[in-house]
Amino acid sequence: MRESRNETLGVSPFMMVVGRNPANPLKILKDTWTGENQLPQTVGKSVSEFLPELQTQIQEIHDYADDHADVEQQRSV
Repeated sequence: MRESRNETLGVSPFMMVVGRNPANPLKILKDTWTGENQLPQTVGKSVSEFLPELQTQIQEIHDYADDHADVEQQRSV
């Protein structure tokens, strides 16, 4: 449920709160082994480096969701 994209907002509830797509440990392991993704870049960052980046990501997602919701509301009128 938390990973499902909300039709109105265009993003998942998890992304709205956390600022990234959810990934369970098995998905991370599979993606790393297959070379599809590297380990998250947040590994090894200090808190003072990570938090401003996270805040920026969450703000961008909220802005996108607001824009997407406006478009969907206009479409449904």
